[in-house]
Amino acid sequence: WTFLRPDPRDLAYRSAADSSQPALSATAPIRSWKELLEEPGVRLALVSTGLGQMVMVGLMVLMPLHAKHVGHEESATGLISVHMLGMFAFGWLTGRLVDTWGRRTVIQLGAAQLMLAGFVATFATRPLEMGFSLFMLGLGWNFLSVAGTTLLTDHLRPHERARIQGGAELVTWLSAATGALGGGLIVGAFGFPVVGWVGLALGCVPFIATLFLNARTREVTE
Repeated sequence: WTFLRPDPRDLAYRSAADSSQPALSATAPIRSWKELLEEPGVRLALVSTGLGQMVMVGLMVLMPLHAKHVGHEESATGLISVHMLGMFAFGWLTGRLVDTWGRRTVIQLGAAQLMLAGFVATFATRPLEMGFSLFMLGLGWNFLSVAGTTLLTDHLRPHERARIQGGAELVTWLSAATGALGGGLIVGAFGFPVVGWVGLALGCVPFIATLFLNARTREVTE
């Protein structure tokens, strides 16, 4: 328990109390999704968490089948273990990086890791290559998930968070279902390497979106 972060609920209350923005009534209207999506930061947060989940699930569920197909069926359990290591072993560090380096920087790092995972998956035929791809896939998902959800929370008022974050979770898990179904269809039609190329391409989206948002922010401040 020594190394656990404070309860997110307590942090939310503290953030609201320390905010320099005017106090808002708990009965103030909750903004619609249309209003929220007008904010670039909200769009970036949803794209990061949604595509991160989509690529992660698509590659995760298909890599063990690919391993079996190329004659490494005995490695399937180890591959998933390495993937889980990437997903969760560094969770204690990711939050600190988000606070220290900033949400957008960590999103870029996560997107780069996702792209690397997809690229390696295109030629992975040995357990070492497949394991490296899955580890980077898990780590990239971790970075995108933590940074993306934190960025979304930054743009929400305290009384909006339960409802809006629930909607964001729906988007995330629909993305996961799309990744699993779409990945299977792609493998059936074109083969496993194409799944890697698609993962690489989708990983580019939050990376490029962050570059555009950073450029826009600089223009506003100059």
